[in-house]
Amino acid sequence: MKKTILIFIIILITVFCILTFLDYKGRYIAERNLWHINKKLEEIVKDPKAVPDTAFYKVVREYEDFIKEFPNSELVPIADMLLARAYIAKKDYEQARSILFQLIKKYPNNSKVEIRALAEIANIYAMENKWNKVINTYDVVLRKYPYTPLGMRIPMMKAEVYIKKNNKEKAKEQIKNAIKYYSNIVNKKQNTVVGLNAMLLIASCHESLGDNQETINTLEETFNKFADSGLLTPNMVIGIVRHINTISLAKMGNLDIAINVYNRFIKKHPNHPFNKIFSEIIGQLKHIEKQLNKKQSSKTKTKVEAGVTK
Repeated sequence: MKKTILIFIIILITVFCILTFLDYKGRYIAERNLWHINKKLEEIVKDPKAVPDTAFYKVVREYEDFIKEFPNSELVPIADMLLARAYIAKKDYEQARSILFQLIKKYPNNSKVEIRALAEIANIYAMENKWNKVINTYDVVLRKYPYTPLGMRIPMMKAEVYIKKNNKEKAKEQIKNAIKYYSNIVNKKQNTVVGLNAMLLIASCHESLGDNQETINTLEETFNKFADSGLLTPNMVIGIVRHINTISLAKMGNLDIAINVYNRFIKKHPNHPFNKIFSEIIGQLKHIEKQLNKKQSSKTKTKVEAGVTK
């Protein structure tokens, strides 16, 4: 009996290994084939007008054959997306959109595929200057996938559409609406990645409006609000610090603004692990400030001496 069970287990393991090998081999072949087709598409995209229609439709057929040959491959949605891009390169926007809408229907439960397809559809509408349809497509993403990376950016992307339409007032109004939208998310999604991203997007909105001080205030609030959340990674902190420093120096001409942000944080969170980073940055900024003041003083002295000489 034990021998029979052992043999059965060995058979199962052997079958599993064979199937795994075949699956790996099939995946490798699919990846290799798709890579070769993509290389041909790259050549078409470089100069679509120089490519004969026969060469273009040959690549199209190769994508279609790939989809038929590997219908269950996880690469099929990518192949469909690339097939759409082939038609985009030839400016056949209607056909490209049709492929993408069919792709969404083919994978009704795959949110990643739908989001990527909708983003591509919006881009196609933008190429045709069909801005109302761009916004309508954005609204679909915002309604169905509000907290995805793309969904979170949609309110700001809608403002960019109005800028492209040369409607600055509407763009400004949209950015203000975006601030309200993101603020609502911050309140609903406290101490979450979504809430943190919303705070950073609020800062981007204020910067788009040219409000430098409010941008820094929002970034400082981000530090304080998420100080103990565990969501602020060192790399993210360094990115925010660079942003604050750049605005303080390049746009406001006053490094004390940045220095005060870090000093306030240290005072408010005396034992926080980020204080070491902030203390080092304060020292660096004070050194830069000293050097800038020295240069400014030297320039002023030179001007005065030049005036005396005259």
